[in-house]
Amino acid sequence: RILATLTELATRGVTVVFTTHDPEAAASTAGYLVLMKEGRILSSGPLDSILTAEGLSEAYGIPVRVARVDGQPVILLDNRGR
Repeated sequence: RILATLTELATRGVTVVFTTHDPEAAASTAGYLVLMKEGRILSSGPLDSILTAEGLSEAYGIPVRVARVDGQPVILLDNRGR
């Protein structure tokens, strides 16, 4: 319900600052992201340029993959080769 409210506010032109450790939640509400690790900015920009396997792997310190389901990014642990 909170995410729906934030999305509604954003569609009305209200600037919303939303912090989360859940990249999928961010993807469902944001068009612009700032990716951080240990208090420093790793990257910032439009959703599709920031939610990448490389960027998220660096931020979280684990290998991940980014897939799309119904147009939305889904973050997967990359266990290939283990």
